[in-house]
Amino acid sequence: MYMTWWILYLRKRRQLKSYPDLKQITVKIVTSSVKVEGGTLAAVSVKTKEDIPKGKIFDCVTALKDVVVKAPVHIGDVVLADVAGTGVDVIATKNVL
Repeated sequence: MYMTWWILYLRKRRQLKSYPDLKQITVKIVTSSVKVEGGTLAAVSVKTKEDIPKGKIFDCVTALKDVVVKAPVHIGDVVLADVAGTGVDVIATKNVL
């Protein structure tokens, strides 16, 4: 609530014409899920270990589309190394036995 009021106030004063913080975001953590073979669950949640460039998000998700891991999977296990040529690993965020 406070942030909304503050943004409206700044816009009214013509000090802020748009949301510059949203436009300046150039890196993101990507979260997704991949299939698990022989586990108690059908999929495991994953995320990039570090930020990746915003322009590589689609390539990252496309690379994860065909990944299948074998159970057991533990938190922090590398699911896909060097995703989309970024040098960043994709790790599991859940245990699947």
